[in-house]
This record gives sequence, C-alpha cells and structure tokens, in this order.
Amino acid sequence: MRPLKLFLLFTFVLVALKPTQAARDIICEVLDNTSETLDPRFGDEIGFGYALEALSDASDFQLPRQRIFPTIATNNGSQFRVNADYLQAYVGDVKAEFTGIVFHESARVWQWTGNDTAPIGLITGIADYIRLRARWPSKYWPLRGSGCRWDDGYAVTAYFLEFCSRKRRGFVSDLNAMMENSDSDSFFAILLAQSVDELWKEYIMSHNETDDLEPAIAPEHGVLN
Repeated sequence: MRPLKLFLLFTFVLVALKPTQAARDIICEVLDNTSETLDPRFGDEIGFGYALEALSDASDFQLPRQRIFPTIATNNGSQFRVNADYLQAYVGDVKAEFTGIVFHESARVWQWTGNDTAPIGLITGIADYIRLRARWPSKYWPLRGSGCRWDDGYAVTAYFLEFCSRKRRGFVSDLNAMMENSDSDSFFAILLAQSVDELWKEYIMSHNETDDLEPAIAPEHGVLN
C-alpha cells in the first residue's frame, strides 16, 4: 500500500513551559495529504472538523493539579505525524482510535523528559496515562497487571502509573513537574515513600491475588462526542 502520509501539525504560540506560568494561545492546524487516495478513512470517518476539535480538546485536557504536560505516530517538538495507513487498515472504531492517538501525542508535546534522561518507557507511559485518563484507550492495549517491568512503556506503564496515582492525588502531575531538568527513580520514593521496584511488585501482586486483569474503559465513554 502506498503511504498516505497524513500529517497533523501542531503550532504553539506563546505557550508557557514552566509550571508557574499559564498556557496561552494555542493554534492547531491539520494538513492532510490523503486527498488523492480512494475513499480515505480520515476524510470519511474523522474529518477536518473533528480532527481540529480533538487536537484542541487534547491540548486543553487538564489532570487534577496538572503542572504542564506539554509505527502509529511520531512527534518532533510541537509537531506530530499520524500514519494514515494505520488508520486506513484499523479494525474497529477508527475515530475513537484517532482521538486516543491525538491525546497521547499531545501529551508527548507538553511533558517534561528530564532533559532527555528519562527512560523512553516512562515517557510513553505518561503519555498513555493521559490517554487513559481522558478515557480514550485502545481496545488493543494489554490487560492491567501485564508486563515485565514498570518502564516497559505505553499501556503497561500507564496502568502502573494509574496504580501509583491511587496512592497520591496528582501523582503523575507531580512526577512530571520533577522531571523538568532531570530524572531519577528516587522521585517515586520522594512522592510515595516506596521505591519504584517496591511499587511495581505491589502492583503486580495486587492483580495476581485478585485475578483483576481488566481492560481499560471503553472508548465510547470518552470526553468527546
């Protein structure tokens, strides 16, 4: 299949990058290179209007006590691209999947990375946690309690962060704020008084004991219509 090259472009104007500053105007732009493709699903099932709405809502999405958060898709600074071939071949509700991707990639734009010292699994895990909290998970995510390490990334780490957040309100926001200039596993102990390895072990045991391997909330309960 010829690459469809769907290109989603974020442009941020005067956006604050410090926890003490307020975010200002955000301009969202969508560029679509699939117009010459026969029956592209982006145009037929998602569309420009909804794409812009999803981009805007994902940017505005706030977690409790959030402190700036700034293959399927890739991002580079304030831009990210979505693979239109992935959307075209997706089995299921492509509009819901597209929305979840937008929330994930928007988080990647805003979040801190410890000056690129944080493990990529934590970075993608925080982004999928935002997607999870926004109620746009993918139906193809693994079950809760899956994974070998806390920083396996994506949904595995997102579920682990969800577990940690039950111990401290606003945990992920606070963790993200601490990652502005550097990253350390000790941040977990500072915030939760347990090492990250202890927390991971407790998380896995809690699911093994209850056999509570549950999928995420269904996409149809998302924040967008």
